[in-house]
Amino acid sequence: MSSSELHIESWRGTCVESVHVVDAIAVDHTGEVVLSLGDPTRAVTWRSAAKPFQLQVSLNALPDKLVARLRDQDIALGLASHTAEPNHLKTLDVLSKELRVDFEELQCGAHPPINLAAHQKYLRAGERITAQHNNCSGKHLFMLGACHAHFGSPKEYLSPEHPLQRTILQLLNRFGTIETTVIDGCGAPCFVSDLKVLAQVWGTLKDIDSPALTRIRKAMLSQPWYYSGSERLDYQLASEGRGLLTKVGAAGLIAGILLDKGVSFAIKIRDGSDAARPLATHEVLRKLGHVRSHNETLLRHNVSGTPVGHWEARWQ
Repeated sequence: MSSSELHIESWRGTCVESVHVVDAIAVDHTGEVVLSLGDPTRAVTWRSAAKPFQLQVSLNALPDKLVARLRDQDIALGLASHTAEPNHLKTLDVLSKELRVDFEELQCGAHPPINLAAHQKYLRAGERITAQHNNCSGKHLFMLGACHAHFGSPKEYLSPEHPLQRTILQLLNRFGTIETTVIDGCGAPCFVSDLKVLAQVWGTLKDIDSPALTRIRKAMLSQPWYYSGSERLDYQLASEGRGLLTKVGAAGLIAGILLDKGVSFAIKIRDGSDAARPLATHEVLRKLGHVRSHNETLLRHNVSGTPVGHWEARWQ
């Protein structure tokens, strides 16, 4: 195991504008720590990095015939932090019909699409922004479908005491102490643990004996755009086609697995900077032997698109 510190510097011209400390951990298939950065024992919120495993429980609750009928892009949307681009919304329409869930049942709330171009397009067309545009709407469709099929009334499906949410926590608690005392941005329970627990959970994505995880893994490998979106880090990493799967979480978190190596990892930018996350991820992957296919400098741009600075990694 290697142990060191990684700082991500944000430069504006010749001035270091901010410095971001990275906490990270990587474990092999036995759970042994192979990389440790900063303080990986700090409690972190999983946010959207939990979505593959929330979906795992939902898929297990649905009829086998229905799951077999779903396409890879449907499954991918179930773990998505999607950008509400037109093809995301079209697929959500199909998925809602397959699951027999009405969009009015969604309790995730509405927010503007993450993708700015898509948002501007909808505004010009006079479209109303709804819960369907929420980046978590696919996860919520599957949760509601699971309630209708197995877990009972969906009225309080986001309550930590609902049978669906208790089953998700029971699945994850096999790997260590996890708390659900906080609420995620979409209203669902948000998991809290140290980074090692999160990394170990991500290690289960290689499980070939789980039908649900097999479908999730296949969907992530074949349809990464659907669980991410244009110019998103998860899509960029997975679309290289090298067995790397990741899922970002808000406030500078990302977790993932190198399927060929059987190594899973979790990374947190300590001050919550999402902007520092790409370079931190590339640096951790490099330490794990997964070198970037393109080694260009990560630039910072102003609102006009003019380069005004760059990102640098400093190893302590």
